[in-house]
Amino acid sequence: MESRMTLMESNMTSMESSMTSMENRMTSLETQMSIVGEQLDRMECSQREDVISMLHLVDKKITTRTDRHEHQINVLNDRLLVVEADVRKLLTKE
Repeated sequence: MESRMTLMESNMTSMESSMTSMENRMTSLETQMSIVGEQLDRMECSQREDVISMLHLVDKKITTRTDRHEHQINVLNDRLLVVEADVRKLLTKE
């Protein structure tokens, strides 16, 4: 009976050791998961800032091009107005 008790105590000690090892591994995994979570948060914030910067840049380029095209259209409209006025003058002289 005593040898069986000794064997059981040995088994219990082995199980406790295994449980301690598993607890340590779980703690390590929790720490690693926490680190990964922090890194993801930083990446999301950084990515959001990058996207906002790109959108501002695209908006600036589009605005610049639109302004340039609008100016060119105004110049062409002015020239067309002058030509139409000249044509009307020629038609009214006849």
